[in-house]
Amino acid sequence: MRKIALPLLLLFCSTLLFGASGYSVESLESNIVVGEKGEWDVAETVVMNFNQPLHGFYRHLPYDYGKIKVRISKIKASDTLVVNHGSDYVTLRLGDSDRTVTGRQAYSISYRYDIGGDGNTDYDEFYYNLVGDGWEVPIEEYFFTITFPKPINKEKISFTTGKWGSASSEGVEWSLSGDGLTLSGRIAPIGVNEALTVRVEMEEGYFKARFNYEGVFRLLYWVLMTLTIILAFMIWRRYGKDDDLIIVPQFDPPEGMSPLDVGYLIDGSLDSHDVTAMLFYWADKGCLTIVEEGKEVSFIRGWDPVGASPHEMKLYTDFFSYGKGGVVKVKDLEGKFVESYKKIAEQVKKYYTKERALESPESLKMKKVILLLLAIPALGYALSFNGNFIDMGTVYFFFISLISGVIFYISLLRIDGLWYIMKRGKRVLKIVALAIVALFAFIVLLYSVGGEITYGELALIILTLVGNFSLALLAVITKQRSPFGQRHLELILGLRDFINKVEIDQLNRMIKDDPQFYYRVLSFAIALRLEKKWAKKFESITLEPPTWYVGSSRATWNAIAVNSILSRTTSTMGSVYKHIPSSGTGSRGFGGSFSGGRGFSGGGFGGGGGGAW
Repeated sequence: MRKIALPLLLLFCSTLLFGASGYSVESLESNIVVGEKGEWDVAETVVMNFNQPLHGFYRHLPYDYGKIKVRISKIKASDTLVVNHGSDYVTLRLGDSDRTVTGRQAYSISYRYDIGGDGNTDYDEFYYNLVGDGWEVPIEEYFFTITFPKPINKEKISFTTGKWGSASSEGVEWSLSGDGLTLSGRIAPIGVNEALTVRVEMEEGYFKARFNYEGVFRLLYWVLMTLTIILAFMIWRRYGKDDDLIIVPQFDPPEGMSPLDVGYLIDGSLDSHDVTAMLFYWADKGCLTIVEEGKEVSFIRGWDPVGASPHEMKLYTDFFSYGKGGVVKVKDLEGKFVESYKKIAEQVKKYYTKERALESPESLKMKKVILLLLAIPALGYALSFNGNFIDMGTVYFFFISLISGVIFYISLLRIDGLWYIMKRGKRVLKIVALAIVALFAFIVLLYSVGGEITYGELALIILTLVGNFSLALLAVITKQRSPFGQRHLELILGLRDFINKVEIDQLNRMIKDDPQFYYRVLSFAIALRLEKKWAKKFESITLEPPTWYVGSSRATWNAIAVNSILSRTTSTMGSVYKHIPSSGTGSRGFGGSFSGGRGFSGGGFGGGGGGAW
């Protein structure tokens, strides 16, 4: 009674699914020819019944198994074919999007499925999901024929069927030909989310050995990567290594340079700090007056800057062009000033070229050469892990390595650009952040390989990481200072050292000789991010009131009071600065095996699924 009831129940369920999905799979047949080297030529024929208009048949073929990337080639079909390559599957779509069909339809596809060289050292095997668990509807009947190049042992054949992980072989009918070359059989039916898997174990050497290109590539990679790093290092020594800096404390700001120039030369870009520095620079020169009325700050135009560079003059005239009658309020600048800033930033960049170039042209060319050398670890990594088959997987490995190298370069470039204006604590934080970036890159490379990692593969990942980091670092620091750049950096760092190290007794004497000395240096301290340290030096010294400020009256003026004005001005200008990029991104600053045993359902290669569309 049970033998009759079970088929009737399955037929009933099949009928329900047929009505719900609009089609059914009457039969599926596979003919597989196993080659001498272990590649599998597969031909499949599916017979479907459409009870509503549909376009045709599709088939998903998995190819990504972690370390093993299957090569699917020689694809043919009996109908119009579209092939789509996804991240894990190749999808074959048969039929015409402009035409629908109904009734009984038969579709045939063929392809070569190649898993590459055998990874088992004790035995060879054929482990394949004849039917995958990804079919949309039940398959009423399935037939298979597998032809082997040499006889196989009947005792080493096993089938599993059912949901993924099942070890049952119930319902599978199979036989092996007398010569041991042809394995054939059937099963009826196969339900949704069920698979049929076959595993045949052979003696080691059953399949002809393939030439292992990846082994050769890995050896070459070690040699080539070592030579590449040595070459990059030699390029840096010849074209990128700077002369030692001779830093002498400078009591006065560098002659002929405004805070705008100092801000650009120290980190290779302009930012809101440099604009603020110019406001206080112009104020000290009598070119503007800062007026505070409650929470509002405005700027009154004074006389034009004397001996100003073209970019300073443009910044000054553009700044006041947004006001009326020589008075600019913060609200006049909002959403407008940023356009002027962008033009001035380009003008400054052009100003420091040719005879005023900060780096030698040869070093910048060599920097690009080293950056191009990042292709070496990318290519070595790709061929070491996916060199037996050159396909999209190889491209994937190439870009994974290349992206990690670019991320190292960008991270190091930012640290280099800010190096001279960062405090020691912030430098440590940046280095820690860089270590985290390196750890993340290591995890990504590790994940890209997948599966169990051997010591040799781990060494290759570390080699790639070290190679990318070394090349990125050498590319960043290969920007040899020109004589002009060397001289001006020494002057700027001399002023920085003075601000950092000057003693209170010396400051008292300098204030006595020049009562406006604090204000004269303040704007340059702002550009160097040392305004707080400069104020702290003067916290016990009484200053003359600034002649360029109108606002709250004070009985005693000192650097803390002035720094409070600076802080309020910067805060009020925040709405103007929000679209101005932060520093540190400038390019010309000075900145540095699967089985064993019987196997289980769905555990082999191949499989996938299919359906109608």
